[in-house]
Amino acid sequence: MILFSNMKKNIFIRLTVLILAASSLASCDKEPKIDQNQLFIDKMKAVTDSIIQNTHVPGIVALVVDHKRDIDWLYAAGYSDIPSKLPMDGSNIFRIASNTKTFTGTVLLQLVDEGKLSLTDKLSKFYPDFPNAESITIAMLCNMSSGINDYTGNPVWQNIASINPSKVWTPAEIVDLAFAEEFSFNPGSGWQYSNTNTIILGMIIEKLTGNTLESEVENRIVKPLKLNKTGFLTSGMNLPGTHGRGYYAGEYEEDGDYTEFFDISSAWAAGSAYSTPRELQKFAEARFMVMVVPYPGLHLPCTIA
Repeated sequence: MILFSNMKKNIFIRLTVLILAASSLASCDKEPKIDQNQLFIDKMKAVTDSIIQNTHVPGIVALVVDHKRDIDWLYAAGYSDIPSKLPMDGSNIFRIASNTKTFTGTVLLQLVDEGKLSLTDKLSKFYPDFPNAESITIAMLCNMSSGINDYTGNPVWQNIASINPSKVWTPAEIVDLAFAEEFSFNPGSGWQYSNTNTIILGMIIEKLTGNTLESEVENRIVKPLKLNKTGFLTSGMNLPGTHGRGYYAGEYEEDGDYTEFFDISSAWAAGSAYSTPRELQKFAEARFMVMVVPYPGLHLPCTIA
């Protein structure tokens, strides 16, 4: 009887444990799953807010888009105008600086796709009087391996830009300054970021088409994609549309405002465009889509994506 009683007790205990375990599993199934996308967004937001709180950066607009993970996050923090304490706005226009190079490069590669030139063409085909023109290919200008110095590092350019920021520069003037200095290395034997390369690409585009680079960007990219807040500037100090202010040109200066301080011709094909985060996204997605399906109204070679 004692043994039988103990057996019943053991069976009861085991059944109780099984029921509790099953109950525990059931309750686990009902617990909400962790949203990994939201965790990622929370981290990005925390980093963005930390930059505003702990540095002199007045404002930031962050855009993260990942269609595979179903992430589409646009976030603005800080001020777009410090004195007026205007909050940063993700729909505002801003100078896209060297992202301009992707527009210039896209137009150039369209011309390559149309058979107007080849990436293996020598610079001498278009500008035979340029130094080392016979040794420099269009591809070298595109991938920064030409060895041509960056004109923005030239002391003459820096001095003129400082003394006379409203000076309107021509592409030829800019290129002459770059060629006044020795090459950084023999063409094709190294790599160095140089804005001069893209200025020359812009000059080649104008020579081939007989049109301004501005009109080529407008007709080949801006209009087909309906980028209503995107444009390419050739000169002038004003930035169109509603936009934030830019306060620092290098080191932190409490009272600095360089938003409309320099004539934009000093950047031209290498950095004179403006846009918004969403319109840059649209442009980037259109370039990628050409590799998958044709994008209506936009003709881009596959090699740019």
